[in-house]
Amino acid sequence: MTKQRWFVIKTLYRIATKGRPVNRDEFYQSGIASLEERLVIFTARNYDSAMKKGEAEAKKYAKAFQTTNKYGQMVVAEFTGFVESYEMFESPGNGVEIYSRIELVSSRTSLESLNRSKQSNQIDPCHTPQFIADFISEGLSSLLGPEWPRK
Repeated sequence: MTKQRWFVIKTLYRIATKGRPVNRDEFYQSGIASLEERLVIFTARNYDSAMKKGEAEAKKYAKAFQTTNKYGQMVVAEFTGFVESYEMFESPGNGVEIYSRIELVSSRTSLESLNRSKQSNQIDPCHTPQFIADFISEGLSSLLGPEWPRK
């Protein structure tokens, strides 16, 4: 019997709204979506098995992801089809690396530029209410006050 190994599976989803918004405020912006990147761990006998498990879980996650935002729109996830696997060399635990990705970059690129390239596509916090459930938005407003989501 082949030993089970640990794998991290990375998948991508487009989170978008459907339907006409009601009660727009200054934070509402039409025509935007968000990209969610998920890392999920699985045990599998080999790479192919891990990829199949990851893809099946990704489809199930996207199908189950459905909520209503504070603007009365449905928020849904669409699995992009992107699946990447990384085999862990240790069992999960405190301080264990679960994922690593190495990219080729120019040796002349400054550290600041490298950091900016990874941060540039972050969602502006003021648009967060478009992509989360209405009850979460209400809860954050009551906790953080009327200035949320600007904080």
